[in-house]
Amino acid sequence: MAENDSLKFKYVFPGDYCPAYVNTVRGGITARGELEIHFLHDRPPLPDTSEMTFIEGHPIQREFVADNLTGLRHVKTGVIMDYDSARRLHKWLTEKIGIFDSMMEKARAQQTDRDSAKKEEAKKE
Repeated sequence: MAENDSLKFKYVFPGDYCPAYVNTVRGGITARGELEIHFLHDRPPLPDTSEMTFIEGHPIQREFVADNLTGLRHVKTGVIMDYDSARRLHKWLTEKIGIFDSMMEKARAQQTDRDSAKKEEAKKE
């Protein structure tokens, strides 16, 4: 490919494409030496049933969760990638996290400035 040539990609999404919220990750190295990552969503269980009774016209609701579960772990999706893809993902995540860190630092500084201004105003009153 010549130096000035380029590739142009079109993104193709399946009809049921829907980004999923995740807050946990599990995985490891497969027997074939690839990286396997499972993205999960941890949350408390919703009740299996609920019961509403009325005492003197006021509703009282009780909820029942089976088996005294304390949490649920929903596996949203998983990916398997080779070493080179894992390195590219690492580089991409490092770049995005750096941008995110900068945004968070700026937001914290702005909040600190607002808090200081409020304290100064309170002293004047």
